[in-house]
Formats: sequence, C-alpha cells, structure tokens
Amino acid sequence: MKSLIFLVDENRNQLSALERAISSVEEFELAGMTSDGEECIRQLEGKHVHVLVLDMILPKKDGFYVLEEIRSRRLQVDHIICISSYLSEMILSEFNRYCVDYIMMKPYEIPDLIRKIHFIRNYQPDYSLNEELQKKLGRSQNQHLEGTITELLHELGVPANLKGYQYLRCAIMQTYRDMDLLGKVTKTLYPKIAMEFQTTPSRVERGIRHAIEVAWNRGNAHVIHKIFGYTISMERSKPTNSEFIAMLSDKIHMEETRV
Repeated sequence: MKSLIFLVDENRNQLSALERAISSVEEFELAGMTSDGEECIRQLEGKHVHVLVLDMILPKKDGFYVLEEIRSRRLQVDHIICISSYLSEMILSEFNRYCVDYIMMKPYEIPDLIRKIHFIRNYQPDYSLNEELQKKLGRSQNQHLEGTITELLHELGVPANLKGYQYLRCAIMQTYRDMDLLGKVTKTLYPKIAMEFQTTPSRVERGIRHAIEVAWNRGNAHVIHKIFGYTISMERSKPTNSEFIAMLSDKIHMEETRV
C-alpha cells in the first residue's frame, strides 16, 4: 500500500518541487497539496492521509490553526511533519501538544524530507527514549537562553553582584517563555521570582529597580541607545521595570527569529 502524502507550503515554487519529489517515489502517492491553511482543512475532510507535511507560516490561517482543526475535527492524519524557521520552548511545547512527529528547520533539502517521511512511516516509537530526548533538548535551550541573557545584561552594565541582577535574569527568562506575564508583573511575575529566591515580591521589585538604575547611570550608552532607542540623559528618565524587562525579552525574541 502506498503512503498518502499531503503537502502544505506557502511558497508555490517549493510546493511544486515537493510535488515532483513525492511523485518520483514509488512508495508515495500525493493525496493533495495547497498553500493555504483553510484550504488544507477543506481538502483533508473525508480523507485518510498517512503523512502531512505542514509549513507553519501560511497566509490567512497558519500552521497552528491547521493542527488545532485536525485535532478538533478528528481528521484522519496519521503523522505530521512541521516545517519551521523558528523554534522555542513554547513552540516545542505546542508541537508536543498536537503530537507532531517531526520538525524540520528551514532551510532544508528536499531529499532530507523524503528520508524523514520514509523514516516516520516505518518508525516504531520508544516513548521512554523520546521523553529523555525532550529533556535534553529542553536543557540545551535553557542553557542557550541563559547565556544570551547574561551576555545582554553584561553589555548593558548590570553588575552581576547585585541581587537585582539575578532577579532580572529570572524575569527575562520567565517573560521570554510567557509574554502574558508582562501584563501581570506585580501580581504574578514578582511573586514567582520571590518564591524561587525565597524572598518577598517587594524586594524583587526594589532589587530590579536598583539594578536598572545602576545600568542606566553607569552602563554602556551605545548599547542602551541600540536597545532602547535613546542615549543616557539626565533629561530622560530610566525605563520602568516592566519596560526594561519587555524590551530585553523582545530583543531576544527578535534575535532568535533572525537566526
């Protein structure tokens, strides 16, 4: 029995190249293809697809819409390969929630994708091994994020010996993973940090404020201008704790997206 493959990619040239590659494999049969998330769901209705190759960046409705609709409508899709140009701990968590089988990062080679489809169709999962791999990946991502934040705070001139330095590192990591916390700094973020460091939310707030003051008064004016859009000036007040944390979290997100 041939494996039925469905292709979704926003780039029509890439879609055509994928179509030719799938059609050239004797064991595969093209079940359909589209460059639109809504059209993908319409075509999947009533079909049984063995492997869905899904580009996450799509017009109108993105890949997460497709994943949610597949689950909510209980469409018959055995395996899913997601194509993405960006991966974070939050996105990885979402992929796990939707039982995505494999993630390919852009740019990728079509022969590599063909090999992954073969692999997935013949794969017998070892769930205990998969859990260990996820833990290792999570640890690696945490180490990379911690290193990025440390480097950024050092460039800004925040002294590592201040308590507020540790609170800031924690705050940036927390908001990087969950941007909604920026709207709940006092009620949620400070108490979470306080619990981790066995202190009080008010001390967390004061410690972060002091660390920002030190960076603002003694830090690298060029770096501050690059991140915040203005130079150190007595005429310009320092950013609030929330503004400072939000700007650094956003900068890290932007840098990761470029990569």
